[in-house]
Amino acid sequence: MGFLKKMGNNIKSNLKKRNTSFELMRIIAMLMVCAYHWQLHGNNDMIPRSGLSANQIISFIFGSWGVLGVNLFFLLSFYFLIKKNDITYSKYIKLAIKVSSFGTATYIIGILCGVTEFSFLEIIRTILVVFANQYWFMTVYIIVSLLSPLLNRLLKTLTKKESYVLIAIMIYITYGISWIDGNELVGRLSCGITIYILIYILENKITNNWFEKYRKLAVPLFIMGVVGEIVLSYLGTHYNYLFYKMIQKIQTTNSPYMLLIALMVFYIFKNLRLNYNSLVNILGKYSAGAYLLHGGASFIKDYLWDGLFKVDIFYYLNPIIYMCHYAICILSLFVVGVICDFIYSQVADIIENKIIKFK
Repeated sequence: MGFLKKMGNNIKSNLKKRNTSFELMRIIAMLMVCAYHWQLHGNNDMIPRSGLSANQIISFIFGSWGVLGVNLFFLLSFYFLIKKNDITYSKYIKLAIKVSSFGTATYIIGILCGVTEFSFLEIIRTILVVFANQYWFMTVYIIVSLLSPLLNRLLKTLTKKESYVLIAIMIYITYGISWIDGNELVGRLSCGITIYILIYILENKITNNWFEKYRKLAVPLFIMGVVGEIVLSYLGTHYNYLFYKMIQKIQTTNSPYMLLIALMVFYIFKNLRLNYNSLVNILGKYSAGAYLLHGGASFIKDYLWDGLFKVDIFYYLNPIIYMCHYAICILSLFVVGVICDFIYSQVADIIENKIIKFK
């Protein structure tokens, strides 16, 4: 009982150090990611490219914002990293082990349930999941975080003009020409580094932050995005299939539209200043578990959405039924992910404490 009480006190102490406004943003961002994967992979990857319908509009409203959620996670993580001159490497070693543990456990469960077949190469890839880029967000996050001391020293030496030139070039490459022609160059890592440089400049190099000043414009931009997707779907349904590709352009990883909204939403939550809430803090702290549960190997996508959640069936049912099913499944995935992350974290802490005590 004493051990459990001590563990509970440690959890409470850690939660009180966290910003509830940011934790709420984490929760919303993770729900966006989960809902996006439903819209992207459900109904055999055909929801964004199917005929315009009420259920497609529902999918656009809730499921278009996965990249926005990812950008928010990047912005929040990098917001704290830009203030540090060095990092704790053990933190990222533990994170890599955690991602590998989730990926390996998911793969083994998939084999036992008959969802996928055993492959020696696949098990190696799963164990080395961070380096195999199965969880691309975690891979990019760890790489940029390890580079953060170097980036901070470099950016600190730049003049304001040099900073503007650097970020203009990075945005042009990553969110300009690469977005237009579909070539991501160095891809998602380029997005991570660009966002890091951008948040550094916004926080340290300028006095009049346009994104913070006009942060409430995120709401009309959000609405415009949904309306734009509906119009493009109508045009794709009745005129030319190429209009569907423009929907993909809005939602893709290096979408400038998603980056613009993400910056405004980030500053909305930064200025929200909510009072401490233990429930929000604990859900935010362990929200990454939802991504680790479903964002890994490709067999999960094939099984989860149309297999377990039966998106391909519910997508053609009554819109009310579809919307309720959509919400219940996404919330269930989120809650189960939080529980798994919480359990993993407590077990990992126990093992770490035992090792330290043994030493």
